Amino acid sequence: MDKIELEHLAPYLPYDIYFWDEYSNRKSLLNGLVNYGEQIISLKVCEHRRNMIEIKPILHPLSDLTKPIKVEEYNDGKEFVPIEELSDNMLFIDNGLHIEDYFLTSENAGIFDSYRIIQALFQWHFDVFGLIEKKLAIDINILNK
Repeated sequence: MDKIELEHLAPYLPYDIYFWDEYSNRKSLLNGLVNYGEQIISLKVCEHRRNMIEIKPILHPLSDLTKPIKVEEYNDGKEFVPIEELSDNMLFIDNGLHIEDYFLTSENAGIFDSYRIIQALFQWHFDVFGLIEKKLAIDINILNK
């Protein structure tokens, strides 16, 4: 993969995701998608349309799972440690059974909980596809320095 595709961006779209606009050299919020038939889509960032090669999503590397992060649209913008949040909210279920016990009693529990974990990673803007390593996304830690 040498370019970012819609399939890499689509899971992040329900959540306010920021991009680095290489044309204007600034951070911008994604406002929408524009499709030109069968051509690669362009992204509407602020009032400008940008080709997907001109922008890069700003994401957390997976190594940030163990570090305090802040996501404006989550936890009232307060810092949290993602791995602890996942552990607190997803490893136990309402009746107090440990998740391994739950797997033994419900065939679909593993699939549902896996989906919730992946969905949380998209919501918190984690690089699930390895885009940072391929230089198709910006490591949020570089921008925050």
